[in-house]
Amino acid sequence: YEKAGRYLALDAHAPYLANARQQLPGIETRVGVAPGYLQTMPPGLFDVAIACDVLEHMTDEDAAATIMQLRRVAMRVIVLVPEGHQPQTEDGWNMGGEKWQTHRSEWNLAKLAAFGFQATTWPNFYPPRPGCGRNAIFGIFTQN
Repeated sequence: YEKAGRYLALDAHAPYLANARQQLPGIETRVGVAPGYLQTMPPGLFDVAIACDVLEHMTDEDAAATIMQLRRVAMRVIVLVPEGHQPQTEDGWNMGGEKWQTHRSEWNLAKLAAFGFQATTWPNFYPPRPGCGRNAIFGIFTQN
């Protein structure tokens, strides 16, 4: 396998990116909010775009626009979202990002498939939390 030549992390909350730079030396970071920031990038810029535990923090409208932008800028898009209703308002990382950690949308297999993803349920992915399920949905979209 060949190591990727470039890694870019986009997040709306700068402290999360500072943590990413500590964990992954050499990673490029950008503070911005999707989908708007993604619109500034040229089509096909990335081989792979990954949105792990991202879409549920957006409204359905913003999540749909983000998916379309990810599909535009990457040849393959990988997403991971909690399945169903997963209430959250606090920042589990304790970095002051409560505004960005609130869950604003719910996801299921059919919803992700409607965007062209091949998706499957990942049972017991998340640790137990009161009032929350543990399953995740993992989806992959590949350009033709």
